[in-house]
Amino acid sequence: MALTSQSPFTHLFHKHPPPHISSFPLKPISTTTSTKPKPKPTLSLKPNLLRRRAVAEDVGAETSKGGEDHQNVLLSSPGVEEAEAGEGEEEYDWREEWYPLYLTKEVPDDAPLGLTVFDKQIVLYKDGDGVLRCHEDRCPHRLAKLSEGQIVDGRLECLYHGWQFQGESGQCVKIPQLPPEAKIPRSACLKSYHVKDSQGVVWVWMSESTSPNHSKLPFFEHYARPNFQDLSTIHELPYDYSILLENLMDPAHVPISHDRTDWTAKREDAQPLLFNVTERTPRGFAGQWGRSRNPSLMNTLRFSAPCVLQNNLEFVDKKGVQQYFSALFLCRPAGQGRSMLIVRFGASTRSPVVNLFPKWYFHQNAGKVFEQDMGFLSSQNELLVKSKVPTGELYLNLRSSDTWVAEYRKWMDRCPLWWSTRPPGPSRQQPQRCPRRAGREPCTRRT
Repeated sequence: MALTSQSPFTHLFHKHPPPHISSFPLKPISTTTSTKPKPKPTLSLKPNLLRRRAVAEDVGAETSKGGEDHQNVLLSSPGVEEAEAGEGEEEYDWREEWYPLYLTKEVPDDAPLGLTVFDKQIVLYKDGDGVLRCHEDRCPHRLAKLSEGQIVDGRLECLYHGWQFQGESGQCVKIPQLPPEAKIPRSACLKSYHVKDSQGVVWVWMSESTSPNHSKLPFFEHYARPNFQDLSTIHELPYDYSILLENLMDPAHVPISHDRTDWTAKREDAQPLLFNVTERTPRGFAGQWGRSRNPSLMNTLRFSAPCVLQNNLEFVDKKGVQQYFSALFLCRPAGQGRSMLIVRFGASTRSPVVNLFPKWYFHQNAGKVFEQDMGFLSSQNELLVKSKVPTGELYLNLRSSDTWVAEYRKWMDRCPLWWSTRPPGPSRQQPQRCPRRAGREPCTRRT
């Protein structure tokens, strides 16, 4: 699966989709980081000049001629002077970010939902007022998973001994085995996380030491447009979050890996691609890409760290009407070798035929696409975990197909995956631990 103008559902949004629009499933990428441990949890974006990395340039698709130097075909690594001139020092903390948890409409009304972010187990549910609550997924009594419990009178109940917890504060309000005159210990409290429902997606702020930064909460302008319609699916995948993002950024694999999977991907459409990187920031990159056989039709791709990848396409249809198509991928690093993906395909208009299909059809079709990539990505994940060198020394990135992959790896080299216990993906960085505080952490209130 990839961000593409040729998605498994493109044909359902447009009555007469342009024949030149091709599938663009994006493939995931694995992270590459230094083997040297960082002295503190906040990560520096200053590049490791001693490390060879694949760096994309603003280039169009170039074909090699007989005897031509390989640099016309392969993306090259920057020199020391180039890296020093082009890279500033920034700090990036993976915990001080919003992560997509689930589609709001899919959160059960009467049961808790167990999820993970960087192997941190959390439980999401709706309280008696229908307000979303999120806590660490373990009971302070005997560490049983609260997601195995139930909702009783609007409160989260541990199904092991019946302890019940109030949603807003996380404080235990009922212990069946406690004498009537006894007070519930103040330490019988859950660690809580801030959650936010935004544009149909539940997001969680994972930092325990800083208040939520709402300016970092992703907002998608096209989903706020009147009459904008979308189809959404959720997928759990058995490979690293960075592998997933790399896959989703790879339009070149779609015609080959997903040949005839739907009405758009065709093997004979494999061709050199055109790329133009227009923006690089500490929080990602953006640019345009298209196919060499139809250079007038250009997609806009944007990666916004750490979780958002979107591909937008605007064109004028046969009737002269401006059409807008969006493929949005929200990627959650669930844990070591595990990721979760929310896929949203949207458009300004869609064919009435879409109403004839049941919801499960779209999920099944998307699942088929991910299954086709499963073997490649799982083996890639395994090799990168075992490897002792960065992807710049392993990959042969082509100018005419792999610019986004190289750009993403460049960003990951500056911001290697890091969490409080261990690297959550095929990362070479050694684990760092958060400083321990005396006693139990105070309960955190969500807003």
